[in-house]
Amino acid sequence: MKEIEYLKQPMIDKLNLAEYTNYMSRFYALTQSEGCAALGIEVAPLERLGECLELLTDAVGRNLTAPESEEMEQLHQQRIQLGQYIITCVRNAQLLPNAAFAQAAQALALVVKPLVMFYRRPRMQVSALIDAVLFDLAKDPCPHHLEVLSLSDVVAELAATNARYRTLEDSRIRTRQSLRPIDGKTLRSEVNVLYKYLTTLAFCHSVCHPSATTARYISRLNAIIDETKTSHRQRCAKRVRRAGGDK
Repeated sequence: MKEIEYLKQPMIDKLNLAEYTNYMSRFYALTQSEGCAALGIEVAPLERLGECLELLTDAVGRNLTAPESEEMEQLHQQRIQLGQYIITCVRNAQLLPNAAFAQAAQALALVVKPLVMFYRRPRMQVSALIDAVLFDLAKDPCPHHLEVLSLSDVVAELAATNARYRTLEDSRIRTRQSLRPIDGKTLRSEVNVLYKYLTTLAFCHSVCHPSATTARYISRLNAIIDETKTSHRQRCAKRVRRAGGDK
């Protein structure tokens, strides 16, 4: 019985748009380089895949090159740091022997509690949550308690940072709306169907009509799948470490 190298699963549903487009582009380039005839696949589906990838690449470019994106990322990290600083100060002040500090911290504890682990929420929810906390902190007697704990300036900075983030968020939405719309979800669904069809044909051909070309193709595609998985896991781990470091 001959040994068969099976195609690995690329977990494409877990990839973000940039990772997904990069993987499919590499799959497309590899398939083109080996040739449809040698792989036993049809030309038309591969050509349609190329057309879809051009649109997906355009969509990725819009996400990466939006003029507001870089500043928004910096502001997001800044508001996470400010929120965590406020939480830490309030927690620590509750343990101080100074009665005024302890009482002020206890009064603020419930008000700022929503900021605990708030960075794990979707970003639009983070913006709304911060606004809600700021609204409550503006009510008496919270301003006095913030003054006691020397947090007034920190809260003011958080308010300014969140307001700027919201302004850029609205600007980016308007910018994207002015561009030709690209339905990434629909495109991904079509690309998924094309990918499954093409890989099924190529794998079946490699089993029924094995050759050096089909063996090389399956091996190289599996290597690309492994690299994509590794890159995805590293990105996720980096995001978790970055969030954990802001606690």
